[in-house]
Amino acid sequence: SIAFLSRSMSTAEQRSKQLHLCKSKWGFWVTAWAILSTASANHPAFDPGEKQVNKEHIGDGLTLADDPEFAKKPEAAYALEDPACEEAPGWSEYRSQLMALVAIEWQDAAALAYEWMNSRGMMKTKIMDDEAKHCLPGVVASLHLLVRFSLEEDGSWESAVYMTRCLSGYASSMHPDKFDQITANGTRWPVTVAEMDSIRRRLAVASANRTTTSWKNEAGESYVGNAFTMMGTDEVEPGISMKNSVRVYVYDVEDYFELRVLARGASFCRENQWGFEVGLHEWFLACPCRTEDPLEASCVVPSGILFAISSGISSDILTCIP
Repeated sequence: SIAFLSRSMSTAEQRSKQLHLCKSKWGFWVTAWAILSTASANHPAFDPGEKQVNKEHIGDGLTLADDPEFAKKPEAAYALEDPACEEAPGWSEYRSQLMALVAIEWQDAAALAYEWMNSRGMMKTKIMDDEAKHCLPGVVASLHLLVRFSLEEDGSWESAVYMTRCLSGYASSMHPDKFDQITANGTRWPVTVAEMDSIRRRLAVASANRTTTSWKNEAGESYVGNAFTMMGTDEVEPGISMKNSVRVYVYDVEDYFELRVLARGASFCRENQWGFEVGLHEWFLACPCRTEDPLEASCVVPSGILFAISSGISSDILTCIP
């Protein structure tokens, strides 16, 4: 094991043998250990007697805390301090106009969001990133309105998915409870975690029977198949297509309060360490094998995301009928 190697290999000859093990299946880990132990030995606070970095001896030695990246203030911290973006030039006035329009006609608010983002040059990722540093909730709310408009008014699944990917990256930078605190549950900025979760699921469901279209983004990228680039005609084994294989019924999260609680914060979970749980749920939602009739299903998926914020246990369960 790595622990055994770290205790027993100390001489130059043994280290040479250790590096030679790169040819074995443990080679990667052994090499990593060799690099890390060498780096530790050269650390200013390395104690030869204890054969480890002794924090009491650090003195002028550098640690991770000295890395400039750790000194940067995250966008989420700014958002908590100034949730209405009063100190961000132009954003406070924009927010007032946006909320006034949402109260009358959300489509008009989406049109304003589009005009605002264009006027600020935010269709360029670098500029949008810079704006998010000053008004993260405003960027997320604007993108959410555009995603909804693309899906519900334009009928462009591709555009909605494209912008959702961007939206998810920003929304994932803060805990869902903190996000709703910042937007005051949609009364300060016109977006909530529940709304973003819902539209993610709708996009997955809408893609189940997609094949391909002529749509392309500015980079020339297109989408083939469903949200996971899978088509119903794809064979799971010779002669059996995905659509005609097993039939899976996925419980509708919107119908069950308990599932809405479990599935809360999909963007946050998807982009952090619980991505598999979210991906598994959305994979079944988008699968051509999914059926809306539980009586014809051979498998049932009562999906939810009980992510590590609460207990670290996944509740995605696939129950199949023999």
